[in-house]
Amino acid sequence: MRIGDSLRVLLAWLLIGLSAPFAWAQETGLVTLETRQDSEGWEAVGRLDIRGKGFCTAALIRERLILTAAHCLYDTDGSLIAPERFEFRAGLRDGRAAASRAITRAIAHPDYDPSGGATMAEEVAMDIAVLELEQPIRMSRITPYLIAERPVTGDQVGVVSYGRGRESAPSLQEVCS
Repeated sequence: MRIGDSLRVLLAWLLIGLSAPFAWAQETGLVTLETRQDSEGWEAVGRLDIRGKGFCTAALIRERLILTAAHCLYDTDGSLIAPERFEFRAGLRDGRAAASRAITRAIAHPDYDPSGGATMAEEVAMDIAVLELEQPIRMSRITPYLIAERPVTGDQVGVVSYGRGRESAPSLQEVCS
């Protein structure tokens, strides 16, 4: 699969994740992944810390690449954040990460508009970015997620994320159609 094809598949996944937050709440609630056992299979999801700004959720998709939302790459004034301000913390739980890596390069989807205001699904689908890690993550328990075909209507997916009020451990939305 070429990089362009991979980005299209990832855009599809992001579109599902960003365009259906209200549907998620109707299916199952968030469950905090507090223990290593709870987190099994989700270790490649991590918190992307942004010095001076906050954090976002990101996922390891190759040994040296993570996927996150493009809006995470921009400061409040619309300027691009320097890669040196990012740190990916895979499997972060209660202040401990299974692996931490600095970022050397960050690239937003070329059609992403950092001015904000994305309301249509087609615009939200462009809110995607790939970041390159300074060093690869090569640990048997942290496996990069495979890039899959786009889910079809009715497929069930799980969503893992960090959020405001849930910074210290990821939460899982187990069943989301």
